[in-house]
Amino acid sequence: MSALLRAGVSPAGAIRLLAKEGSRPDLRKALQAVGLQLDDGVSLSRAFGCHPRAFSGQFCSMVEAGELTGQLDMALDRLGAYYERESTFNSRVLGALTYPLLILTVAAVVLVVLFVFILPTFHSMLTTLNISFPPFTAAVFAVSFFIQKHALLLTAVFLIVVVAVWLGYCTGGPVRTGLDRLFFRIPVVGSLVLYSAVSRMCYTLGGLIASGVPILTALEIVERMVGNQALASILVRARVDISEGKPLATAFRQERLIPGIVSEMLAVGEATGALDSLLDRVAGYFDQEADARVARITTVLQPVLLVGVSGLVAVILFAVLLPMFDTIWSIY
Repeated sequence: MSALLRAGVSPAGAIRLLAKEGSRPDLRKALQAVGLQLDDGVSLSRAFGCHPRAFSGQFCSMVEAGELTGQLDMALDRLGAYYERESTFNSRVLGALTYPLLILTVAAVVLVVLFVFILPTFHSMLTTLNISFPPFTAAVFAVSFFIQKHALLLTAVFLIVVVAVWLGYCTGGPVRTGLDRLFFRIPVVGSLVLYSAVSRMCYTLGGLIASGVPILTALEIVERMVGNQALASILVRARVDISEGKPLATAFRQERLIPGIVSEMLAVGEATGALDSLLDRVAGYFDQEADARVARITTVLQPVLLVGVSGLVAVILFAVLLPMFDTIWSIY
């Protein structure tokens, strides 16, 4: 669409051309409705906002910023680059986490089968043979019987916790902010998600400032786009600090969640008058860091999980076989 606007095509005309060429029926229908609204004098951002299933709030916010500054084509270019970066990153993360998640899923199934079905069978067999249990074996069997006896209760508690967390997250507010902040602290994955979120935040903020959007308005737009309540609350506090005359670097320096390099680079950008380009550099830096984390997950986490799961299963099997070994050794 940005190319059509640069070629002199009106927004309504560009929307109609895109509606004809669209491959998704739902998107074509939404674009046709947007074209009709533009004919009625509705602004492009408001027309997009009437179709939240097709156009996200982040998308509408960037379009609105482009309309305010008269640089709609640049805003659309930024949006295209933003979604391309996000899609590329999500694909890399999904590819890196698929195998570890598969290992954890298989491990969970194997452990459930061991504790619920196999271990009780071995317990009955060893009891029939009047074989005494060492403390370690007795502890493993006790865990097995506890899980078997309270399987329904444990499943219900697990589901209740999952539903409660999900509802708390969806309702927003302090619960979602706390969960978002907690998610950043998950080993390995947390830093990866944080770096990606900071990269998108800096990239979007830099693009808005480069387009001539005032800093307070830009922060408000990024706040709606960031998709994370913990970072959004930081941006809210940053807007308050800036309205009181503090620099953006100082506002970010007070936040523990924001990496220190962000505030240092912003201080340089504010001092040199090149804040937009410094924000782009920060975004590129954290993109590289996120890629490095993805590579580390692929090369380190997968073998560690495989060895850990195999070791856990081996320990459980050893606990089951230990009484038989003790009996054989006592005979000889």
